Amino acid sequence: MNLELINDFIEYCNQFGYEPTIFPKSSDDPNFQEVVSYYGCSLKEFWEKRNIKFNFDEVFGDFGYKWAIKELESSQFVSKDKLKHFFCGEFPSNDFNARCIKTENGYICMLNRGMRSFIYNMALSIMFWHYCENDDESRKNPIQNKLDRMSIPISVCYKYIRGYSNFNIDYPTTIDEKIVSLASTLSYSMRLFVVAHEFAHLQFGHADGGRVEPQISKERFKFVKGDTYIDSEFAKTEEGFNFFFYMVEYQEDEYEADQFAQHILLDIASKDEKRIIPSGGLCVLVLSMIIELIQKKLFPNSQQVISTYPDASDRIKKLLGVLKKLNKAEYEGNVFYLRHFYDFYEMLKEMKLEFDGNRLHSYFPDYLIWAKTYFKDDDFYLANSIFKILDEELNTDFENMKPDTDISDPLVTNNLAVILIVSKLEDTFNIEIDIEDYCEKITCFNNLLEYIKEKIEAKKA
Repeated sequence: MNLELINDFIEYCNQFGYEPTIFPKSSDDPNFQEVVSYYGCSLKEFWEKRNIKFNFDEVFGDFGYKWAIKELESSQFVSKDKLKHFFCGEFPSNDFNARCIKTENGYICMLNRGMRSFIYNMALSIMFWHYCENDDESRKNPIQNKLDRMSIPISVCYKYIRGYSNFNIDYPTTIDEKIVSLASTLSYSMRLFVVAHEFAHLQFGHADGGRVEPQISKERFKFVKGDTYIDSEFAKTEEGFNFFFYMVEYQEDEYEADQFAQHILLDIASKDEKRIIPSGGLCVLVLSMIIELIQKKLFPNSQQVISTYPDASDRIKKLLGVLKKLNKAEYEGNVFYLRHFYDFYEMLKEMKLEFDGNRLHSYFPDYLIWAKTYFKDDDFYLANSIFKILDEELNTDFENMKPDTDISDPLVTNNLAVILIVSKLEDTFNIEIDIEDYCEKITCFNNLLEYIKEKIEAKKA
């Protein structure tokens, strides 16, 4: 290990008034259990370390990410010479997520202290949430249990946003060991993607300091419900042009680093598929969308962060383009766990979150519970969107409503409602609907769901 880079890392932490995070050297360390909990090490990993001889220095090093350097070293895509000048450490605050910094002796990758615990706990809580239908308790009331268990990943996100160092999440003692093992592998893959992404900035020269970020005052931006907009007059100035030019170049760097990290995960997985889940990077990007969404819901007026990063959904599309070069079976296998994270994100969008100063409160609209009761997977999202529109215009009675319930009467007797429903369906799904055809064919919700699905498929063709 490059001792000069370790000293650079320590000096970097010290200039902010922090002592660098140091990991225990053995399982005999009296603070070992606390440290394991603090950094989000899985129960499976903990058991293994207690029951077999374990060389901490080989896996953690002094500062916790030596294992990631070893993984990068095994990939054919990594420059071994440049890797000698790369050190990955943990910055002891939540000031930023990850950063690659050039020093006199090389490059240090900084990951904030909460990221390790955050990624692991989100992997565990979302896997627990997704597979909760399989336990005895959930079979009694699967829908309500599914919704109730959303509170765990939401709590993890809240604690991360607020800068908590120890998350103290209470998981049930009956949690399936397979879920724990899966979360361990998935979080390992997600953290490796982050480190590989930061190393890419070194390998491709992004972190060499040749590009200086323009210093733009916040007055040049407008903030509406947490979203950032550039002032139109500023955009016409030379300063505005330079800022946009910088953003274009910076975002291209991010896309390039994403794809490099994705190729590394695929490369390592091809040698040992049990150790790496290649969609780990995609799950990290969905996590960023989840965090942003929760921030907007809980603190709609306080999020005034000017970000030069590309939109996470665009980054996901580009990475999916890399995975689509695989055969169909490999592709489906790689995006399997991504869907769990995205399912959570889609349901979170419909929730109402409040914080009263002491605790979090979450509320689910009736139409979401109704849709979740009768539909699964892709049909659920479509049904939820359609039923939300019907509820807004017809004030639907959910208790007596089923997918085959006749809804033709209100559609015939309320012409204005029909016009508004058709208009919203057209706007929501980017399709064209003939009102007479709609009234003639739609008798129940199942009819409407199939009708919209056919329109969407026809649009694609």
